[in-house]
Amino acid sequence: MGAPEASPFEPSETDESDEENYIDAPSDFDLAEELGSSMPVREEDEIPDDGTELPNIDVVKKRIPEKTQVLMEELFRAKLSRVQRVNPKKIQ
Repeated sequence: MGAPEASPFEPSETDESDEENYIDAPSDFDLAEELGSSMPVREEDEIPDDGTELPNIDVVKKRIPEKTQVLMEELFRAKLSRVQRVNPKKIQ
């Protein structure tokens, strides 16, 4: 029998070169918290305002066929609950 295999669950020795190259810098969330924001805002997270008013949820529900709404609920457990703007950069 040979030597037992190293377990992936046991801590291994760290390479000294890894510690030398490690930079302990605050994350984006830490920086945002320090500057008073809840979290950093990225360009794709900004919601563009085109000046038009959003339609009522009832108007939107009428535009979607009933069969589609039933399938959305059945397949994805998704129900229409609100209308909101989404940045087109987030939709891919």
